[in-house]
Amino acid sequence: MSQSVFVVDPLAVLFRPELTGHAALALDSTHVDVELLPPLARVAVTRCFTNRSNQIIEALLTLPPAAQYAVTYGLEVRINERTYRALARPAAIAQREQDAALDAGRRTIRHELAAGGVQLISIAGIEPNASVAVRIECAQPLIRTDRDTARLSIGLSADPKRWNHRLDDADAMTTTPSRHTATLCVTAEGLAVTLHKTEAHAPQPLPSGESLRIDCANTIRLHIVSLGTRSLDNSAWHPGELGGWEISLDKPLHPAASRSDWVHGEIVIGGRCVHAIAPRPLSTNAPLTANACAVLAFASSGEVEMAAPHDIGAMRREANVLYAGVNLAFVGAEGELPAGMPMLRKVALPSPPAKPSEQRHPEVHLPEKLGPSITPQARPPSYRWIGWVSGILAAVLLINLARLNPLPVLPLLGAFLVVSILNAIRLTPRTDAPVFVRLPLLTVFVLPTIAVLIGGEAMSLPAFVACLVLPLIALPFLRGARKFTIAMGVLGVVCTIIAIVTRLSAKS
Repeated sequence: MSQSVFVVDPLAVLFRPELTGHAALALDSTHVDVELLPPLARVAVTRCFTNRSNQIIEALLTLPPAAQYAVTYGLEVRINERTYRALARPAAIAQREQDAALDAGRRTIRHELAAGGVQLISIAGIEPNASVAVRIECAQPLIRTDRDTARLSIGLSADPKRWNHRLDDADAMTTTPSRHTATLCVTAEGLAVTLHKTEAHAPQPLPSGESLRIDCANTIRLHIVSLGTRSLDNSAWHPGELGGWEISLDKPLHPAASRSDWVHGEIVIGGRCVHAIAPRPLSTNAPLTANACAVLAFASSGEVEMAAPHDIGAMRREANVLYAGVNLAFVGAEGELPAGMPMLRKVALPSPPAKPSEQRHPEVHLPEKLGPSITPQARPPSYRWIGWVSGILAAVLLINLARLNPLPVLPLLGAFLVVSILNAIRLTPRTDAPVFVRLPLLTVFVLPTIAVLIGGEAMSLPAFVACLVLPLIALPFLRGARKFTIAMGVLGVVCTIIAIVTRLSAKS
């Protein structure tokens, strides 16, 4: 029986971010397939890794949000020589089925959307030394720059400090500085495609159908130009026949009257409308082509109109579209694996290269001695007196509130306010810290004080409770600045108490 790993005390992630568990699995390779169907592109990303442990594991792969307007519709997982395809299921049902399958020792796969569009892929039941390939397919619209040019961006990784603050540590993305083999293949007949790496590199032409080595973490940026023989506004394949499809930019499409399988959807992108006609998967016909599946998923995500009455939600599940409330899931056969919870292992994406503005300044190496007997031993000041003074003032205030001390309250609160401001200043994060962009969230701390000043005595109790609760709510969103958040919370409490005392004094 495989070992079990349980997550205990979910609040621990708020106070123990260093709890990382087992080492993450590194990717062995990444391959990106792109087929251009202007004004759409079919993108498939395959990531491979290996369970090099001697235990059955559950691998958790966390991916950044998909590109805007991209529609994910396919998840295939190959474990050794067997391929498993996940199908659309209501999220609540998929969760229950996965929990029951894990207890019974079945293989499970689940692809879901978490907070902020973050993608979570869980694959349970990976045997020791098994090779795993995870293939994700999506339909992504091209971004038009002018009549004959377009661009397409495909993200392979992301900085976890910039977007995963709404996830707990068990689900947050994991990255590694190690690099692995990554390749890109673009199919684009009648189009000229170039890969733009960085400003320092010249654009690299991409011959259609040929694989090219790429960086495993950099965002793929493709520039597409029409050669005159193919339009960037329209692509089609036997649109008047069963199983045919067509995509058009700005031009409304009308399916042939003889067809009985069509689905029509349209999505407005940047002020322009992409129309799509696609076939429904019918049991009497041959399986849909890969491009037809992509167009169907895209059409089903827009304002859907069909040849025959049909429920839109059911149509999207039939097209295997991943969206909020619907997962892509698979549950294996009973008895396929030993019973018991598998060990949880996270899969690490390559960490993206730092931007020029984020690169660290070179370290300054001082000589061992600055003089005959002077050795550099400078340390940042600790300001321990702030803690001592805060404690003393807090004790005096409590004694004063118990009416054991005749000292006036407002001067004590004023002194506490000054110390609290100094404490917040010393704990302010650096401007280059990733958390700095989220500090404006702390402006909500002033709302209780404003409520007391405007609402008067009636708002005193609700405002006091709010100023105590708001810091606790803000902590999960401000990892990397928790001490500063607590200091600002204390400052908010002091300001609210001063406002309440001032109001009561004015009334009396």
